[in-house]
Amino acid sequence: MHASLRAGGYDPIVADDVEAVREAFARDSIPAVILGAQGNDERVLEILRAVRAGASRRAYVTLLTEDCPEEFLAAAYDAGADADLGAAHGHTLIVARLAAAERYRRRLAGSVQFDPPLSALERVAFGSTWRRASRTLEDATAMFLSLPARCVETIASEPLTTMATQILLSSTQEQLEVRIAVATDIVSARNMAVHMYGPDNEDLALDMLGELANIFMGSMKSVFGASAHAFTGGLPAPIDVEQVLRPLETYKHQETFALVVERARLIVHLGIRAKANTFVLSTGLREGMVLKHDVYNPRGILVINAGTRLSANMVTKLSTLLPATRAVEVMAS
Repeated sequence: MHASLRAGGYDPIVADDVEAVREAFARDSIPAVILGAQGNDERVLEILRAVRAGASRRAYVTLLTEDCPEEFLAAAYDAGADADLGAAHGHTLIVARLAAAERYRRRLAGSVQFDPPLSALERVAFGSTWRRASRTLEDATAMFLSLPARCVETIASEPLTTMATQILLSSTQEQLEVRIAVATDIVSARNMAVHMYGPDNEDLALDMLGELANIFMGSMKSVFGASAHAFTGGLPAPIDVEQVLRPLETYKHQETFALVVERARLIVHLGIRAKANTFVLSTGLREGMVLKHDVYNPRGILVINAGTRLSANMVTKLSTLLPATRAVEVMAS
C-alpha cells in the first residue's frame, strides 16, 4: 500500500497505537488517516478519539474494515470516522477515495470555515447512544415486564396521566445531566402492578413506576458507558404529572414518546443538558442561582456561604455589596 500511496502523492507515516498517533500529529499537519479495523476492535475507537482531539480533528479518516459489525461501525462514526471501505478493495480505490476527500476539503475550505470542536453535550446528543435511546428503553421495558413492548409517537388523545416519576443521571467528568421522566394513567399503572406483583397489589402502582424508572436509568447508564461516557445514576422520585413534559430545568435536547405494552401505556420524556458552572456579573445574578464560592464583604466578613441558592433579597443585597463589574461563579442547577 505504501507504494500506491506514494504514487498518489502521499507520504505515509505508520502509527500503530494512540501515543504514536499523537506524536505524529504533533510533528506534522496530516490531512488523512487510514485505519485498519477488524471485528470489534476497541483500540480503533480509542485511536479515532485521539485523532479527533485538538487540531487533528480536521484529518479525513477512512476505515479499512474486515468483519466489523454494524454496531461497531456506528460507534466508529460517532468517534470520528469519515468513511469506510472493505479491506478487500484494492489500493487503487483507496488512493482514489483519499483524492476525492481532498478535493472536497478544498472546496469546503474555499466556501466556509470548519466548525469548532463539538462540546461534551453535542458529542453525546449527536451520538448513536442518544439517537437510539427510545429503542434502548423499549428493550428495557420488554425485559422488565416480560411482555412485548412497542415505542410509538405520542398522540393528542393520550389517556390522562395521573402519576409520574423521574430519575437523573449525571456525568461529573463531562458536566452533563440526563433526565428520564415516566408517566402513566392509573388504569395502566394498576395493570402493570398486578402483572408484576399479583392480583392483590394494585396499591404498588407507584412503586412499580419507580422501579421501571430505575431500570431505565440502569439501561441508559450501560449504553453510555459502552460509548465511553461515564454517568452515575440517582434515585427515582415522584413528580407532578405537569412536570413530565415541562421540566423545571431547561434541557437542550429532548425527546418524548410512548411505550405500549399489554393493557398499559407509558409516556417517556428524555432530556439532556450541560451542567458546567458559569460566570455572571453581579448585576446579572438572579433568584434561584447557586453560588460556587463564599461571598465576603469589604471587611472580610462572610455574607453568604458557597452552595447557597439565592433568594430575591440575597440578589438585592449582593447587587449593592459587589462592584457591577465583579464576575461571580454560579453552579449549574
